[in-house]
Amino acid sequence: MDELLIHIGRVGSSAATIITMECTCVSWRTALRATETLWKMLALQHFPRLHDLLRLSPVQSVSYRTIYERQLAADFQTHDVDARASELSEYLLTIEFTLSGSVFRWTGAASAIVEGDVVLADGSTPRLWEDGESPLGDLGMDNQVVRLRESSLTVFVTHRLLTVRLYEADFDEIHDDGLDGTPLSFDWKALPRRWNITDTTDLDMHITDTGLEVPANFELVCRLNEDGRVALRFKCDEDGNDMDTDQLHAYFEQAVPWPTH
Repeated sequence: MDELLIHIGRVGSSAATIITMECTCVSWRTALRATETLWKMLALQHFPRLHDLLRLSPVQSVSYRTIYERQLAADFQTHDVDARASELSEYLLTIEFTLSGSVFRWTGAASAIVEGDVVLADGSTPRLWEDGESPLGDLGMDNQVVRLRESSLTVFVTHRLLTVRLYEADFDEIHDDGLDGTPLSFDWKALPRRWNITDTTDLDMHITDTGLEVPANFELVCRLNEDGRVALRFKCDEDGNDMDTDQLHAYFEQAVPWPTH
């Protein structure tokens, strides 16, 4: 019977199907809750970023149904908020670039900000594809610019398998000032935060209960090179100055609107 229920759930392939099956009768509910096969399948199918997040995150005693619900909340950004104590290396960034229906994805931990850019422990920057794998084509062609108008870039941050969407923006323009490949820029976006500081205040920093100085204004601008490297520039004020490593850590720890469950 268990195999039959799992087959039915796979065919339905939705949370509504699984919940409906659980409500059908006691024996079905007992059988389905005894295994996480369907919720695991659904979570990995609907949120492919979880493959890397689960691999890179410390082991957590969290059900796949809860993981599914958390990722769904991240996509719709509907949850209560919390703060946490941590190290910068505990935060996993996920970058998703969508072009012509295909999604190119990278997940990893930020180590520092160097000359304004987020870098990894080995000093490299996030990269969505390797040499010779670029999906961008000839950026000098007018039809490529039209194609890029349909592209978007999304950035998530995850801590202890809780995920928040930080940024989602459409393609803005092509620049010809890149050092290694023509960079594509995406629209500037305000970053989510736990509190509001009014426009009338002259404070540049928010001092938390733990003494951390968190920037009062947060923005993110992203640029994508032809070789797949992504430059993430976290801004800390209205003048467009870059966050430093400590400010990025403070933002992740104290200002991101983390779910409470």
